[in-house]
Amino acid sequence: MSRAPRVAAAVASSPAAKRCAIYTRKSTAVGSDVSLSSLDAQRDVCAAYVGTKRGEGWRALSERYDDGGYTGANLERPAFRRLMADIVAGKIDVVVVYKVDRLSRSLLDFATVIRLFEQHGVAFVSVTQSFSTADAIGRLVLNLLMSFAEFEREMIAERTRDKIAASRRRGKWTGGVAPFGYQTVDRKLLPDPATAPIAVRAFETYLEGRSIMAVLRLLDELAPRTTRKGAPRPWARNDVRRMLDNPIYAGLIRIPGEGVVRGEHPALIDRATFDLVTGRSRERRPSPKGADAYFLRGLVTCATCHASLTPATTRRNRNRFRYYRCARRDRHGAHACALSPVRAEDLERLVLEQLQCLVKKRAVGASVTDEVGRQLAATRAALGVERASLPEQFAEHTRQAEEIARTMTTADDRAAGELALTESLAAAAAVERRLLDVDAELRELERAQRDLAWIGETLANFELVWAALTVAERARLVELLLERIEVKPDRSVDLTWRSFASRKQ
Repeated sequence: MSRAPRVAAAVASSPAAKRCAIYTRKSTAVGSDVSLSSLDAQRDVCAAYVGTKRGEGWRALSERYDDGGYTGANLERPAFRRLMADIVAGKIDVVVVYKVDRLSRSLLDFATVIRLFEQHGVAFVSVTQSFSTADAIGRLVLNLLMSFAEFEREMIAERTRDKIAASRRRGKWTGGVAPFGYQTVDRKLLPDPATAPIAVRAFETYLEGRSIMAVLRLLDELAPRTTRKGAPRPWARNDVRRMLDNPIYAGLIRIPGEGVVRGEHPALIDRATFDLVTGRSRERRPSPKGADAYFLRGLVTCATCHASLTPATTRRNRNRFRYYRCARRDRHGAHACALSPVRAEDLERLVLEQLQCLVKKRAVGASVTDEVGRQLAATRAALGVERASLPEQFAEHTRQAEEIARTMTTADDRAAGELALTESLAAAAAVERRLLDVDAELRELERAQRDLAWIGETLANFELVWAALTVAERARLVELLLERIEVKPDRSVDLTWRSFASRKQ
C-alpha cells in the first residue's frame, strides 16, 4: 500500500518533456575549422549535450535541420526556414547548435532570430560556448548582444540617411514626385517643355508684386490639374506657396537642416530671382508669435558696464516695439547702468550703414572666405583624427564587456563583475554618443563649407540680396564680419570688425 503514493509522487515530479531541435550548418568558406567541416560531427556533439539533460526532460527530435554549403551571413537557408516554420507551429521547445555562428554570423540577424525564439517560448543553446537562454547568465549575455544589435541597427539607419544626404550634397535628385515644370528621365530631373515656361511665368507674376491668388489663377488657367479619375483639381494656396519656396527652380537642392547646394539639374530661374521671390513671400506672411527679428543677437554689449544687450519686445495698442536692453540694468535697476533700452531699428540701421560702407570700400568677400576656409579646414582635421579613433575605442569597450559577461558563471563572479560590466557598457555608450556628435559636427562643417560660396556671392551683391535674406542668414553674415558691437549711453556705436574683414585689400 505504501508504494502506490511514492510512484504517483515520482510521476508527478517528473520534468516536462522539452523537444530539442539540433541545427547544423557547414559553410563553403575555404580553410574552415576541420571540426566544423562535418554536419554529422556537429550533430553528434549536440546530441550528446542533449543526452546530458535527459533528467530535465530534454529529448532530441529525429527531424534533421542540416544546411550544407550555406553561408551564415544571411538567413536564406532551406533547413533554417523549416526550423523557423516548426518553431512558429509550436513543434520545438529548444534549439541546440554547435556554435553561435552556426545559427548566424550577422549580429542583426541573430538578434532577430532570438526575438522570434522569445515570442514562441523557445530556448537557445550553444553547446561549445556555454551559452544558453535557459539560465540567467545566458539571458544576461543575450541582453548584451541585443544592445549591440540595436546600436548596429541605428548605425545602419543613420548610414542610410547619410547616403541620401550625401547624394543631395552632390546635387543629385533623390527621387519623389517631380516639381511642376520638371520631369524625371533616367532618374534625372529635367525641364518639362510643356510646363517649364508656365512655372517661370508664375515666378515672374509673383515678382511683379502680385499676390499668391494671382499666381493661383494663372496656374488654373494655363495648367489645370485633374485627379486620377479625371475630375478637376484646382490649385491651392499652399501648392503655390510650396512652389515659390522650392529651391529646385533655381537649380538648387535642399538638404533638411543644412541649407541648399547647387544641383545637377538645369535651373528655370536664376538665384537672384529666387531669393527675391522667397524674401517677398516671407515678408507677406504673418510672423509666428514670438518670432521677432533680432539679427544682432549675441553681438551687442554695453560700453559702460560691458554686459550683453539682450533682445526684448513690448506691445502697445497692437503695435510691436523692439529693443536691445542692458542685461545688468535689467537685473539690478537703472542705478546699475546708465544705458537705457536702445530701439532695435535704430541700432540695426546704424550697423547696416557701416556694413554697407565696408562692402563698398573693400572687396571683403575673398578675405572672409579665405579665413573661414582655413578655420573650417583646421577644425575638420582635428575632428577627423578623433573620428578615426572612436570605432576602435568602442570595439575595445565592447570586447571587455563580452569578456566580463563570459566570466560571470557563479554568484561570486556576478558580484565581482557587475560593476566592471556596468562601467564597460557605460564607456561604450559614451563613445557611441561622441561618435554621433562628431559625425553631426562634421556634417555641420560640410554645410559651413558650402556656405562659403554663398557668402562671397552675397557680399558681392550685398545691396541687392540683403533685403531677401532671412533673419538667420543676416545673423550668420553679420557674425562672420563683426566680432563685437558696443553701444554708449549717447547711442553712438563702436564696431569691432574681425581681422580679415577690416584688413585692407
